[in-house]
Amino acid sequence: VMFDLMAGFLMLITCLVPVLFKILVRGDYADSYAQIPILLVAEFFFAMATFIGGIYVGFKATKNVGITTVLAAACNLLADLLLIKKIGLYAASVSTLISYIVLFVFRLADVQKIVPVRYNIGHMLCVLGLVVLSAVLCALRNSAANAVNALLCVCAFCGLNRKLIMACVNALKGRMRRAAENK
Repeated sequence: VMFDLMAGFLMLITCLVPVLFKILVRGDYADSYAQIPILLVAEFFFAMATFIGGIYVGFKATKNVGITTVLAAACNLLADLLLIKKIGLYAASVSTLISYIVLFVFRLADVQKIVPVRYNIGHMLCVLGLVVLSAVLCALRNSAANAVNALLCVCAFCGLNRKLIMACVNALKGRMRRAAENK
């Protein structure tokens, strides 16, 4: 549930980036646009790793949080140093993405020692494919890609979170019905 919810919201944010960027960013920062899709995908992995980190805290295994964080930081530094001469400024965002993927994967595997966390790897890979596709469409910076991305993101959000959406709609209907009955 959390994976789909986070992926859905990330995709909604990703499809809003072109509009928000035009409104909020001017001048010398225009070149930074290309970094945004990479960093959004990185943020997704960070959010999921943080969610798993909450399991460590809940089971008083905070040492694991520190160990996995240091591992990810070392990975970030190493990737940055290896990539900086090859891809320049992109090394920072790509190394951040790599380190957050490592953090997420390591925590997902490691937390199994504390409590079994069920996940469907095939579903996760399909959802990640949608997230990456959305990021690529965002990076293209053209109107047609933005329109396709908006449609993809809204459909993916609704599809991935349909049970949650329906529960919210039904709860809202119930409240409205009770409010109408109390008048």
